Amino acid sequence: LQPFIEPEDTAVIIGGWYGLMAHMLSESGFANKITDYEIDDVCIDLHTKLKVHDNISVNHQDGFEIFDSKEHNGNDKVIICTACEHIDQEDLYEYMSMKNPYARVLLQSNNMHDIDSHINCHDSVDHFIETLPDMSVLYKGTKKIGDFERYMVIAK
Repeated sequence: LQPFIEPEDTAVIIGGWYGLMAHMLSESGFANKITDYEIDDVCIDLHTKLKVHDNISVNHQDGFEIFDSKEHNGNDKVIICTACEHIDQEDLYEYMSMKNPYARVLLQSNNMHDIDSHINCHDSVDHFIETLPDMSVLYKGTKKIGDFERYMVIAK
């Protein structure tokens, strides 16, 4: 992610796994504002208890609502969602279609079709990209983890 971040960027994390993604981003040297959007009360509670960096805030709201707001859909954002397998494909496509064209997105999904809450899995990173709106892909990658694969796309 580092090569794709500008010095003035702020980051938005949608579904940040109890604040872990925000923490890791801050630990990597990202010093600007990071806003983590969560809809799960348990995630928010743990995130708040575990937060150690002052540049991180957590909001109790659906992170995809930022795409409806000019204030929050600016061109100085890095938008991270590492849980695309939990998001309806049509909804994800619509949200990504609404994003500011200058914002960078980091999206992840996987091929774990057998998990009930995984409603948006793919068989390859290229298949994942095909289901997204037309964006300039800056990076794509696959990580094999045991019996499954995790896909990452960074795009603009």
